[in-house]
Amino acid sequence: MNTYTRFLREEEAHFIYKKHLKHHFPADEVKPWKSISRMWADDCYFAVGVFEDRGDAPADAFDDLRGYAFFVESPDCGACLLDYYAILPEYRDAGLGGRTLQRLAELVRGKGKYILLETEDIDYAKTDGQIAERERRDAFYTRNGCVKTDVKGKVFTVRYAVWALGPADPDFDTVCADMNTLYRLMIPGGKFGRFVDIHRT
Repeated sequence: MNTYTRFLREEEAHFIYKKHLKHHFPADEVKPWKSISRMWADDCYFAVGVFEDRGDAPADAFDDLRGYAFFVESPDCGACLLDYYAILPEYRDAGLGGRTLQRLAELVRGKGKYILLETEDIDYAKTDGQIAERERRDAFYTRNGCVKTDVKGKVFTVRYAVWALGPADPDFDTVCADMNTLYRLMIPGGKFGRFVDIHRT
């Protein structure tokens, strides 16, 4: 299957959010659409769709979608945070996730930026199943060129490891500053100070 990626319009992203994203991620990880829409209106949010290539036929977000990625960005930092990333279940396990991640890195480089992303911290897994799942996810990102940084985050009660895709050796100060900038967009005001902690491992 041949695919391509393109930036989405806000209404397309909203459709994907309702039809797919809300069912692909745990409820406590899904932002209210109004929060995404607020950032989109401020030019601090964008989304990319992965579509099956049907030649000259225009891509249809209803029928041709194969995956999606939602990003937070800021004019005040050099990174885009991969907020949500998924290949539709029926198209997984065929290498599409890895190929798409490289395309996303190219799109973000076109903005003059690099990608930051998070995975749930394996050190805080509570069951063998969680350990296995987090090991698989970490292996996927390692296999596809992501570098685990020495930055970790705690957001509300969830602890994350922070990865970078772009610079060969992202330094702590840059990653930490960029993560703080991006999270201040997502969790503004006093809540940021109370519920977000970005720190060195």
